[in-house]
Amino acid sequence: MPAKDQYTCFFCSEKSSNILTASSRSIHRDVNICHDCIGLFIDSVSSSKSRKIYSGSMYSINPKKIKNYLDQFVIGQESAKIKMSVAVYNHLKRIKSSENLIKSVNDVKIRKSNMLLIGPTGVGKTLLAETLAKILDVPFWIADATRITEAGYVGDDVQSILAGLFKQSGNNVKKTEKGIVYIDEIDKIARRSDRSSQGRDVSGEGVQQALLKMLEGDDVGVPIDGKRSTDTVTIKTSNILFICGGAFVGLEKIIGKRLACGNSIGFSADLKGEKEKPNVGEILRKVTQKDLLNFGLIPEFIGRLPVIATLDDLGVSDLVRVILTPKDSLLLEYQKLFHEEDCELVISHDGLIAIAELAVKQKTGARGLRSIMEQLLETEMFDIPSDLEVSEVRIDAEVVYGKKPPKRVYEKRRAGQTNANIIKR
Repeated sequence: MPAKDQYTCFFCSEKSSNILTASSRSIHRDVNICHDCIGLFIDSVSSSKSRKIYSGSMYSINPKKIKNYLDQFVIGQESAKIKMSVAVYNHLKRIKSSENLIKSVNDVKIRKSNMLLIGPTGVGKTLLAETLAKILDVPFWIADATRITEAGYVGDDVQSILAGLFKQSGNNVKKTEKGIVYIDEIDKIARRSDRSSQGRDVSGEGVQQALLKMLEGDDVGVPIDGKRSTDTVTIKTSNILFICGGAFVGLEKIIGKRLACGNSIGFSADLKGEKEKPNVGEILRKVTQKDLLNFGLIPEFIGRLPVIATLDDLGVSDLVRVILTPKDSLLLEYQKLFHEEDCELVISHDGLIAIAELAVKQKTGARGLRSIMEQLLETEMFDIPSDLEVSEVRIDAEVVYGKKPPKRVYEKRRAGQTNANIIKR
């Protein structure tokens, strides 16, 4: 046996004074690993586990694990998260069944659990879909329904959706066929009841008809270069999860009329709004397929979106939690940007409430928080990189409402003084 200090790590090729572990198998007796490399591998595995719930081989996941993960990134929307967790879990079982990893009872076919998310802008529809893709460690693509037209017309056709997913997966067909697609603004392709007889509804009912094939799970030819061309690859959509989302403005009125017909004393009186206006979220939770049909979605399209989840508008307290609590929260993000300049960003509790109140007033939800923060901190982010004496920036409600500028704390470290911070502005 060679001396301890003569061992060479098989992975980093370094001789080390650290004890090296030699393989116990005779065929690998020359394969040794040092403690430094062992540590790196442990860190790598731990990091990998933190990014996804299952390793990929047997999909070791359940609905509660999915929801717990969603809770770390999406505030509120408990009902929607539970529905999505169950739907995704059943979708994974469907994939297992198709891969013969589990036996189906009497060879019963498990149908796709495509989802429809209904809720106002900025409540987390896109974030929910994006977070699901992270959980499952699969390719994810966001498509805009307003850009899709019927084949042969100016605009993107439905194949462009799968072309985007294919590109996102690194042109890997197998990965593409297990991806997630989120189609935003799906309410904008509702059938137009007021269309004239002179023109076709090329971005409405026709697009719904065109989407049916991939939502159902058929094989679709996709241009390899992402454009209309003769070079195509066949993508099986049977295991691709489609999540459609939209604000569906006006749907609550359709639901309200239906509910009012069955309860003329109570509900309709509320709808007329003499005293108390009903909560839109509560009304949307009573949505039925007939309501969606009256809104302008065709029956075949509705039938291919069996899981319907509604999302509530976010209030001030919800938006404050959005700023503070997620793992990748907005406050942590901006604090990190300031920290890179050796400066601390401090936002008071009343400042956070004021930011949330602005978002509610602007009706932009969580999506508008970043815009508010950018406007609020624009001057500070412009000045501080060239003003090395600023050690802290303080924001409160009066700053948010524009009544005064942010407070800058200056530390006279350049002058060699040790006395504490001085507040300016």
